[in-house]
Amino acid sequence: MGENVESFTMDVNNYTNESASIDISWEKTKVSLPLSVNTDAKVMASIDKVMAGPSGADLYAAGAYYHDAKKDLNKALEWVQKANALNPQYWTLRKESLILADLNRKAEAIAAATKSLELAKKAANDDYIRMNEASIAAWKK
Repeated sequence: MGENVESFTMDVNNYTNESASIDISWEKTKVSLPLSVNTDAKVMASIDKVMAGPSGADLYAAGAYYHDAKKDLNKALEWVQKANALNPQYWTLRKESLILADLNRKAEAIAAATKSLELAKKAANDDYIRMNEASIAAWKK
């Protein structure tokens, strides 16, 4: 280098979509380390995933948020039921039962909680067993 750099310096320069350089300078020495990332492959995989539509986990998360935030319960139910159609789990069926109960659809809430209870027993999840049993008993009153 023609100029003197008094303080040890690290910079990131020469940005492109797939590369950059890490430049280290001190006194009259400069070292440039190339850095590259296969950005195109990562972006294309992300685009393909998004364009294929939401996953069951995405649908469940959206429905759970709508329920917990007390937003549109019908939309929350729609999303959670779509998630359960793809891959029912005891916790997603539990959420469906709670939404149905909040919509005052107790018979459907009991049916969903019963399915959740069966799966919770298979998974030996005592918390979900207890919660489902308590909800079913309350909703039958």
